[in-house]
Amino acid sequence: MDREEHGSVKPSADENALRLTDVASSREQNTGPVPVRVVNDPLPTRVNEDDELGEFESTTLRYARWGFGLAAFSFVVAVVTVFVFYVQFSEMTKQTDLLSRAARQARTDAKDAGIAVSKQIIIAQQQATAAQEQVDTLRRNFAKEQEPYLWFTNETAILDWTEWEGGTASWTYRVTNYGKSPAMNYSVDRHIEIDPDALTKIKQYKMSKETRLGALLPPTKADFFSYYAKISQKDFQDAMKHDNWVVTVGTFIFSDMAGGRHTTDFCLTYFANGSVGHCEYKHKSLKPN
Repeated sequence: MDREEHGSVKPSADENALRLTDVASSREQNTGPVPVRVVNDPLPTRVNEDDELGEFESTTLRYARWGFGLAAFSFVVAVVTVFVFYVQFSEMTKQTDLLSRAARQARTDAKDAGIAVSKQIIIAQQQATAAQEQVDTLRRNFAKEQEPYLWFTNETAILDWTEWEGGTASWTYRVTNYGKSPAMNYSVDRHIEIDPDALTKIKQYKMSKETRLGALLPPTKADFFSYYAKISQKDFQDAMKHDNWVVTVGTFIFSDMAGGRHTTDFCLTYFANGSVGHCEYKHKSLKPN
């Protein structure tokens, strides 16, 4: 079958092989250079008219579909998992934030409660101190109201002179307990001054000797004692004619039922009309027996 060299019908594979054999024979016969003819023909293509897939292709395609479906399902699962984790993480973040706020609020509340408790403790201590002070004040006031108190009765100007031991002036004191409880172990330290300057000299007197009067003096009960001074009858009579020439001072010393020690200072001056007045005096030292 004759074919055109550049026709629409392409040469077959056998024809191409024959041509290549002829070219090789010509090269063996001719020693000179042989021109090479390049044929630019496309590779032969076989067209399969059958569109049906084989068993291998069908199995491969089926597996590919299953793989694609599995990959898609895995992707969906991964997306859902990420979304769930994100939601859970967001919820945990919110819960953590709430817990953190609650912890901060608890710390603030605890701090405020501690401050409030401290203030309440301080207030309670102040109230307890005030209550104790009130109790102590009441106790002191009660003890003050109940304690004994020794002082003179109205008959305080009992002055007399006797010839005893060449002349002796006496001043008899009458004292009573004006308190609400007995005076225990009461005694007196006293001194008498008979002189024109008696008020000045008497203030220099220092307590030196305590004379015990009795073991117990109940309330409203009276007792008396005297003090003596050496003086002539003439000097005594002259002193009785002047104000403030006869002065006596002293201190009562006594105890209450609880053992508390009490003192009462006194200063009495005699007037020419026979009355007795009070003068200022405070003992300078006390030496109890």
